[in-house]
Amino acid sequence: MKEMEETALKLTMMFLKMPTLNDFLINLLMIGILPALGEEMIFRGVLQKSLIQMTRSPHAGIFLSAFIFSFIHLQFYGFLPRMALGIFFGYLFLWSQTLWLTVIAHLINNAGAVIFYYLADNEVIDKKIETIGTPGNLLPLALISAIVLGFLIFQIYKLNLFNRGLSKETNDLN
Repeated sequence: MKEMEETALKLTMMFLKMPTLNDFLINLLMIGILPALGEEMIFRGVLQKSLIQMTRSPHAGIFLSAFIFSFIHLQFYGFLPRMALGIFFGYLFLWSQTLWLTVIAHLINNAGAVIFYYLADNEVIDKKIETIGTPGNLLPLALISAIVLGFLIFQIYKLNLFNRGLSKETNDLN
């Protein structure tokens, strides 16, 4: 597994070498846009829906889909963070009932990495990307951020329930 992880890291770093703007735009398409569209259609649009129907549990379907999403990337050191991301995307899709929101979230995640590496490669920002904005222990800030994000996602969920209720009432009146 360690060898596979090192090989995947080398391959990733080769892809993220972007000396020209053209290289950057190609990587943005290949790493940012296409995987966001394709993976969300497959993992949330097809697999998650099927697993929810099979298990009769939205939670089980989301967790199984996230597990497969993370496993399929074959990068075992990043398995848990990627699975957490898959769970986040899964609930975002479940509660919003729109695949576009998860595509946008996935795109922001992937494109953000491409943008940061491009800027670092061209010495606009520090090459130690993992340390950008982390001068000290930011656990409290991370927790606050997670709570705010959870609250916003829950608001989307409630709004979706409200809108579904309105559309049902409108249909009942007709």
